[in-house]
Amino acid sequence: MQYLEVNISKKVKAIPKGKAVVPYWTKTEFEKVISVICLDVFYEHLCFVILWTYFMARIRVNEGTVLWWEDIDFKNKRLRVHHSLYLKNKNDWKRKAYTRTDNGIR
Repeated sequence: MQYLEVNISKKVKAIPKGKAVVPYWTKTEFEKVISVICLDVFYEHLCFVILWTYFMARIRVNEGTVLWWEDIDFKNKRLRVHHSLYLKNKNDWKRKAYTRTDNGIR
């Protein structure tokens, strides 16, 4: 029987993927987007509020989707971001008690 004694694929290293560059909106780009939202339509007004909150607070979408009313301090005008979303599917999700990075807690 002819078989290899050693798995030769173990000698090959992984191909480097490089660092992902995520482009952020500039203030001008953000203003261009929100300027076309119709605030008279309830759903579009909701989208405006969500986009405004995410952009101004610099939070990720999965951090914004798990904000609860307890995370908002209206008196001191503060937004507490200490959680992130773990989403397996629409019926199986969890609110994780930490953010993606330590710097994400703010």
